[in-house]
Amino acid sequence: MKRATLMTRTLLPVLLLLTSVQAWSQDDLLEPDKAFSLEEPIISADRITLKWKIAPDYYLYQNKFSFELKGSSSRLDKPLMPPAVRKKDVFFGTVEIYKKSVVIELPVIRSDRDAEDAIIKVVYQGCNDPVGVCYPPVSKELKITLPATSALSPTSSPPASLPAIKPPSTPATRSGLASLLEQSSGETEYLPPDEAFQLSVISTAADKVTVSLFIAENYYLYRDKFAFESATPGISIQPYQLPAGEIKEDEFVGRTEVYHYNFVIDLALAGKSTDGKFKLIAKYQGCADKGICYPPITKTVDITLGDGPGGAGSPAIQADSEAEKSSTSASVPGTELIADVSDEQSVMAILSGGSVTTTIIAFFLFGLALSMTPCVFPMIPILSGIIVGQGTDITRKKAFMLSVAYVLGMSIMYTFAGMLAGLTGELLSSAFQNTWVLAISALVFVLLSFSMFGFYQIQLPAGLQTKLTEKSNKIPGGAYSGVFVMGALSALIVGPCVAAPLSGALLYIGQSGDFVLGGVALFVMSLGMGVPLLLIGASAGSLLPRAGTWMNAVKAVFGVLMLGVAIWLLERILPAAVTMVLWAALLIVSAIYMRAFDSLSDTASGWQRFWKGTGIIFLLYGIALFVGSLTGATDVFNPLEKISGPNQYLSTQGPAERPRAGLSFENVKGLPALEAAVGRAVNEGKPVFVDFFADWCVECVRMENTTFKSPTVIDALSGYSLLRLDLTANDAADKAVLKKFNLFGPPALLFFGLDGQEIQNLRVIGYQNGAEFTETIEKVTKAIGTARVK
Repeated sequence: MKRATLMTRTLLPVLLLLTSVQAWSQDDLLEPDKAFSLEEPIISADRITLKWKIAPDYYLYQNKFSFELKGSSSRLDKPLMPPAVRKKDVFFGTVEIYKKSVVIELPVIRSDRDAEDAIIKVVYQGCNDPVGVCYPPVSKELKITLPATSALSPTSSPPASLPAIKPPSTPATRSGLASLLEQSSGETEYLPPDEAFQLSVISTAADKVTVSLFIAENYYLYRDKFAFESATPGISIQPYQLPAGEIKEDEFVGRTEVYHYNFVIDLALAGKSTDGKFKLIAKYQGCADKGICYPPITKTVDITLGDGPGGAGSPAIQADSEAEKSSTSASVPGTELIADVSDEQSVMAILSGGSVTTTIIAFFLFGLALSMTPCVFPMIPILSGIIVGQGTDITRKKAFMLSVAYVLGMSIMYTFAGMLAGLTGELLSSAFQNTWVLAISALVFVLLSFSMFGFYQIQLPAGLQTKLTEKSNKIPGGAYSGVFVMGALSALIVGPCVAAPLSGALLYIGQSGDFVLGGVALFVMSLGMGVPLLLIGASAGSLLPRAGTWMNAVKAVFGVLMLGVAIWLLERILPAAVTMVLWAALLIVSAIYMRAFDSLSDTASGWQRFWKGTGIIFLLYGIALFVGSLTGATDVFNPLEKISGPNQYLSTQGPAERPRAGLSFENVKGLPALEAAVGRAVNEGKPVFVDFFADWCVECVRMENTTFKSPTVIDALSGYSLLRLDLTANDAADKAVLKKFNLFGPPALLFFGLDGQEIQNLRVIGYQNGAEFTETIEKVTKAIGTARVK
């Protein structure tokens, strides 16, 4: 049976070839020597290098190679073959193949030091992919001359032109996430760069070197990241043409050319070396298909020109990775392997590598996602109040145009502030988060709310308005120009959010200087954020009541909402106890106007009963807020926490998920204090979590009241040293820390490992809920190398 199976596997490709040749013309299939072009072998004293160029749409089987040295007392050692890729083959099942090119090195175990003639027999077999035709095995016998050698070659050492696989290194000799992953899991999930991309450099003539990179399965190199330089005085590299790659829709850099198999290029040299030595600098960068990307790699290779693979001696291949030379964190070298690309790095990659169309679509979608966050929520009552303030003659068209003016003002200000931040390293909105600006802004909203209540009307000089504006100038935002200004101010004062898309765009602008593309991306993102506001404007003209007491009630509701915005702004500068009292006063007074204390007649309508019931709820909650402020409570959503503890009965979560008291941070100020605190934690054997916080940061306060009270987060961080950098003051020390870490503002959550290095690829920019942040912490803990940090 086995013999029959073997015969079938042997004859089936031949039969298929014979039948397929009848169906295809000679122009459709290449001759074997053209499909698999074997170049002249490169011979040195102790090895033979064979190189095949494989035509497009053809491939060679890795396990069909065989080699035999005939007519010589020397013998071949085990061939050194580059990694291949797997393929589901109709004839042989799952096989490993080579495409485009392959370089195989044959170590020779010499029995004689003198030169000797020999014949090397080479057998190989391949197929055509689209046609589905497999060729019979090709057998060639090549006459060669092995040069004399000064000493017998060792029988066990690999050729010098291929970097030997390094033994597992200790934590003292390895740094970064790659070694940490090895310690935590017992095995390396991703290959080290030198194993994923094996470099070989050979020279057969004084004016030529051949560079080969053997790319491991499921890894690839970017075509546009290759560069070759001469480090030898008197020798330069002639202009070269990189081989064509395959088009890949990359998750991070968009449409690009990559090499998925092997890379081979011949470099022509100009000039002469005085001692026959040549030093080549090779630069390249690649990724794994699973999603991790390596930092740019730089290798320096010393070879002897015209003396085969590495010359008579061994070429010294020295790693000089840019990631090892530069710091990717504030104070220590960055990780060697990026196992998870952080959100803002992904955004930077989209900007730097994607097409303009891809960038615009991506950032519009980012904006839509941000529109569902507190970055936009406070703007809804502002715009709604402006529309309501137009009175009974508001139309859908006019309401929509007001919304457009508001969104354009917000978008243009975001764009301008973002471009300025990218070039200066400081958010313009941060400058507006000071006591005077916030207090004046809150006062403006109080004045606007009183005009909603009908106490007065605010009217601008008619001479400064157009005829269109004169019809709607009862509030400062009533005119299109006024609404535009209100949108711009809202972007700076009401919503100073720093999320991953914004941070990534600002980093791109700052590092590349391309403020045009960065500005377009920010503008489109802002338009996406404004979609809910535009929907409000499009519907307001038909949904709002036209006249009567209903209209007065609606205006009063939006007046209360504007007072709420004012209190929300004051929360950034006033103690929590004071703002708790203000919220309580707003709810209690609103309850009184909703007739919470008035009795209802038997003939009261349903709406009257609804308003009274809602007023009673407001009254009770306002009283709870007032009592909570007297007990020292700070959470508006849990005002009685000091009396009853966390609300366990209203929670829909299980006992393990019910909120507890929040995390307890050590507050540090400035970069020296941060570095000292991280150093103390390292000495204690603890990793570090650093929270960049500010009172005026909406998402920071949100995480403080939600994420940092999640039991799973508290448990996951139990073995960490918890530090907090309070950036509320936004002074010189705060700006220095942000600049050092390439940040533009809070919230930012950073982790430092047991060696004091920031695990930069796992930093968090923007809000994460409890479940998301717990997952992030678990990734950090795994990277650090312990199942649970203690």
